[in-house]
Amino acid sequence: MSLALGRLVSCSIDAFTDGNEALASAKAVPYVAAVLDVDMPALDGVTLARALREIDPDLSIFFLTGSSRDVPQADFESLAPVEVIAKPVRAAVLAEKLRPLVER
Repeated sequence: MSLALGRLVSCSIDAFTDGNEALASAKAVPYVAAVLDVDMPALDGVTLARALREIDPDLSIFFLTGSSRDVPQADFESLAPVEVIAKPVRAAVLAEKLRPLVER
């Protein structure tokens, strides 16, 4: 997904194997958006999103999930604004959502 997004959006994409790696990078690198899976190793997506909001309250956050029912709606609402995208998602669909963020 990250390779396809990088080509479609013409930007660099950092991909991480777990939430702790992503959080460490976000402390050092400013990002315009975060694409998170709800179910991530070491640090779940909702917990990571809360930590990312502390670093950058304006960060655009997208959740990819097999079922948004896996997470209480209040969790998503407490992180607002976020966008929840159901899997499977095509790279082109996600690229359309990211392109305006990258272009500004």
